[in-house]
Amino acid sequence: MVKAREAAISKSKAAIISALRNVYFAAINNLANALIPKLNDLCIDQGASQLRDLVIDSRTTYSHNQSIQEFQHSIAKVIEDKLIGQVRESGVCSIMLDESSDVSVHQNLVVYVRYLEQAFGRLDARTSFLGLRQLDIANSDRIREQVVKLLVEKGLDVPKLAGIATDGASVMVGCRAGVVQQMKALSPSLLVSI
Repeated sequence: MVKAREAAISKSKAAIISALRNVYFAAINNLANALIPKLNDLCIDQGASQLRDLVIDSRTTYSHNQSIQEFQHSIAKVIEDKLIGQVRESGVCSIMLDESSDVSVHQNLVVYVRYLEQAFGRLDARTSFLGLRQLDIANSDRIREQVVKLLVEKGLDVPKLAGIATDGASVMVGCRAGVVQQMKALSPSLLVSI
């Protein structure tokens, strides 16, 4: 009984790993989620028989849209954890901010993080997407609030922030109450780039 259970778990694990690889392949190649079951079928036709184990019964399958979304969230979490680990290991980071409206006229805040990474005995600057926040009001207080909230959620230390870069919009760089001035109050040694 124990051997049968271990064999079943091993088969399921191989199927899930293969499915995750296909979901990741689709994501990095900008393929629609609707193509993933067809991609799985193609792999089965080419001999990747472990993907047959994605079908549990006539109504339960790991190729369903809900399963694909859960796979995507799992992959995104692994990638995000790796990024945050690299940023923390760097010891120093800066952020780049931009506020814009989407086609549905919602105000959004896009945040990128710039950090140093050790590669081949030298430090290289890396820039990565950190987050997107929808703004109900696009004023400097709300933008600063969302930036701080995002950094805290990601486990990054706001007072250790080394720099901030943004466009020249007055909400960002206003001399009295702009986002940059408010962030400098939280991190006095903050360098500013416009």
